[in-house]
Amino acid sequence: MDGVTWMKRYGLIFTVICLAQLLTGCFVAGAGSPGDLMEPPSLGVNQQTIKEFVDDELLKDEILYKPGNPESLGAINFVDLDGDDNEEAVVYFKDVANYRLGAYIFGKTDGNWKVVDKIESSGVDISYSGFYDLTGNGKKEIVIAWSADKLDIFLNKYMIIYEYGNNEGELYRDTYTEMVVGDFDEKLGEELLLLDLDRNFSEPSSKARLVAFSGDGFSVIDEIELDPYINGYYNVAFGYASSGKKGIFLDMGIGAHSAATYLLVVEDGTLQNALGGGDSSYYGNTFKQYSVESQDINGDGIIEIGIYEEPYGNNYSLVDTPWITSWYQWDGEDGLKLVLKSYIDQDNDIRIDFPYKWFEGVSVRNVEESPGAIEIGYVDEKHGIVYPMYIVETIQENMLEERARLFESEYFIALRKNGNAYVVEKIYQKQNIPDDIIPGYTDVVLDDDEMKELIKTWR
Repeated sequence: MDGVTWMKRYGLIFTVICLAQLLTGCFVAGAGSPGDLMEPPSLGVNQQTIKEFVDDELLKDEILYKPGNPESLGAINFVDLDGDDNEEAVVYFKDVANYRLGAYIFGKTDGNWKVVDKIESSGVDISYSGFYDLTGNGKKEIVIAWSADKLDIFLNKYMIIYEYGNNEGELYRDTYTEMVVGDFDEKLGEELLLLDLDRNFSEPSSKARLVAFSGDGFSVIDEIELDPYINGYYNVAFGYASSGKKGIFLDMGIGAHSAATYLLVVEDGTLQNALGGGDSSYYGNTFKQYSVESQDINGDGIIEIGIYEEPYGNNYSLVDTPWITSWYQWDGEDGLKLVLKSYIDQDNDIRIDFPYKWFEGVSVRNVEESPGAIEIGYVDEKHGIVYPMYIVETIQENMLEERARLFESEYFIALRKNGNAYVVEKIYQKQNIPDDIIPGYTDVVLDDDEMKELIKTWR
């Protein structure tokens, strides 16, 4: 084995290990799909009506198979592919014994379902499939993507665009690492964004390619270079990045545990890295100590980028730090604006949203004698002191009475869920606050109902 080949193979294995540590179980278009199905997926009532016809067509060793993404897709799907107001059935299958996979296309004639076409390829997992009018002709094409072998499951995958009723069938074929399908600028119609990441040591490369349809077929209409030294993409989100403007959010691992986020936007068929910060940085000011998934955290229809903020006076280790998550929206130009701060403890399934008047001058710290509890306090930066206001704790309902005996202040239950009580102890009642601090301190103390509004479960 020559040196270059060895290095490429070693780089591939290294990347698989890194990505396996990063992935959080959330699948995006083209991300690694779940493992092999041990039994056929369950079927709904409508799907059962075609089941006998499907069983007659499945070859030996072929089983019904649900693509890894999106969740709404089943093994059997009814969709009007040719725009004639009659639904076809797209039935996904997998042949584990012979490493084959694909989809049968059924049409209905005189009340009976018959196979019209079959899409198939060699591979181990269908990682993604969906139905889109990518050509703008009023018909829906099938996008289907798969992994070719187990070693490649977190890296390059393969995709085709198939058009039902077209003599050629396959309109486009390509490889990719991650994929997003959508109407990115509401001008070109639905397009594909293909991300390529090659982490081999000799010639690392990474790029984003915009694929769209024109009269001559599908082609790459623009591409941009991205950072080739990242570990991989642990989350990809597409939606509104600001009012009236869509974007593709690429959350990536860039170190042992740190992360960052790209925001790609499309303007008149051109890909742009909205937060790139020039040639010196691919991802601008979106660095974070640990991975945070970009999402619409406040329900306003716009996706936010999460960035960790250390609490005031932090002296904890990285792993023990009670991070505050600051959520930013793109300002539509080249910057970010803060829209929300939250404290999130996934282990205890709790999220505390900060009101605007807590954005400055309020912080959190761990309650050492009560693991899992968090103290919220007012920051006196002049003297370097944090004056406690609340302790928030998740307590099992059957332990609440016993735990409450240890409280030194009044408390209330903000919410109940899954046998847990989310308890707020009002320790501001027992604090001796200096006279010059009282105005600022009392301004950020909330009444019980206001406090209840801030406390949610994370999951």
